[in-house]
Amino acid sequence: MQRFRFVAVDSSGSVKKGGISAPTRDEAISRIESRGLQVQEVTEVDKDASPPVSKAATKHLNGESPNLSDDNLLQLDPTPHSHSRDKSVDRLWLILQQRAPVLSLFTSLSALVVAVVALAIGVLRNPLGRGISSYDFTTPEAAAKSLVQIDKNQDFRARLELSELKEGRSGEEMSRTFEIHKTADFNDKKILFVSYANKGKKIKKIDSFEKDPETKLWIPTYVSEIEVRKVNEQLAKEMSAWRTTD
Repeated sequence: MQRFRFVAVDSSGSVKKGGISAPTRDEAISRIESRGLQVQEVTEVDKDASPPVSKAATKHLNGESPNLSDDNLLQLDPTPHSHSRDKSVDRLWLILQQRAPVLSLFTSLSALVVAVVALAIGVLRNPLGRGISSYDFTTPEAAAKSLVQIDKNQDFRARLELSELKEGRSGEEMSRTFEIHKTADFNDKKILFVSYANKGKKIKKIDSFEKDPETKLWIPTYVSEIEVRKVNEQLAKEMSAWRTTD
């Protein structure tokens, strides 16, 4: 029968050191692990050179004792300070291993929070969008792609700026001078005769609206004079006259 010194760690992270007798080193490891210990080190020692093993420890590791405590194991390290240091390091390492998933989750959550904050800052800085200066309109091909990007980004500011460029409207002047002169019914639609000023010039136009059946909101639509003339020729003439007169 050979004698071995061992160092092991239990499920709570406590370091256990002691001695055990077994026919082989593998058998010694097997007996230690059968007690719920994780073997760190097993070293064969000379019988005369090794300290005596207590009866409680021998019985315990040979399967004769059901209890597992520090009293059942012989402490082989004669230096208390060294033992305390090794135990603390082993305990810290085990704690880090057990908490690795938690630390990983915390890191992921931290990254998510940073991303959300960055997105919020971007939205608050440009609540209406970035505007047409952020897109490429230098060529017809680039402009076509930019229009798709504007719709994708829901860039309201860019849409307003494009509207002003397209129709030559000044938002402040239009708002100040906008006037509705007449409202007419056409089928289930409303036709409005409106005017506003643009760079000092009075503009007359026709706006048409229809009610959305689901939301009950009035949304812009298009009504042609040809379509109106088929049903109401007088209204079609008024629409034509309104657009052409100053």
